[in-house]
Amino acid sequence: MMFCGGEVMAGGASSDDRFEGIVIEGNLVDGYTAGLQVLAAMDERCGDGCGTAGSIVRQVYIKDNVWRNAATGIVLSAGLSLVSAATVAGNLLEDIVIERETIEAEETGVAIFGGFATNPSGIFLGVVIFPGNGLPAMVEANILQDVVLRDCSISAPSGTGIIISGGISADSEDVVMQNSVTDIFLEGNVVDSNYGVSLFGGLVVDEGEVRNCSIENVELLGNSNTDGGAVPESHLDQIAIGTASRTAFKTIMSPESSSMG
Repeated sequence: MMFCGGEVMAGGASSDDRFEGIVIEGNLVDGYTAGLQVLAAMDERCGDGCGTAGSIVRQVYIKDNVWRNAATGIVLSAGLSLVSAATVAGNLLEDIVIERETIEAEETGVAIFGGFATNPSGIFLGVVIFPGNGLPAMVEANILQDVVLRDCSISAPSGTGIIISGGISADSEDVVMQNSVTDIFLEGNVVDSNYGVSLFGGLVVDEGEVRNCSIENVELLGNSNTDGGAVPESHLDQIAIGTASRTAFKTIMSPESSSMG
């Protein structure tokens, strides 16, 4: 299931799209890659000159759903480039409330990203080469803010329960810069996963570039594992495999939440 503000596929441009007042309630979804994606803007399989800008998605209420059999349960991202040479810039995703969800995922329960770019193989069946394959995208100045995630059951036993990152470039030539995630509140969730909650200012996987992305104001309150114990947490300014990542990273935790190293 996917909800998106501005979207470009194969070619073209989109700007100043609006999508407001979404309620997603009481669904049972068997996914594959992701159970639910809520995106302010996305460009997919498009070449030079494509892009999305100025899209706003806000006031999204997600409650009492079951997401299962997916690599990732729920994905929130302000800007996303997938096998494209797009410019994805200045998009906003805000005011998201997620309550009483049941999430069963193979890799990640909930993913919250300011900007994300990936360029896996853009060649289909060894014959068809998609536009944008091997070309750099720019994912810049996208903002995700004001997210509440509470009273959810999140299971990703061999992976990460919740990942939050200002910007990610994965397996790509793409540049992800000046994207941000701000004001995230996680309360009363039960998280069953090896890696619990992971916060990365910027993340590069295999190849790509991330610059000056940030997380600010994250509050963790009353979350636990299935035994009632503490949820493992990781907090890193940056983590990179491949091209170096340069990021800014800030978190402000509540007194009740665990300390940050």
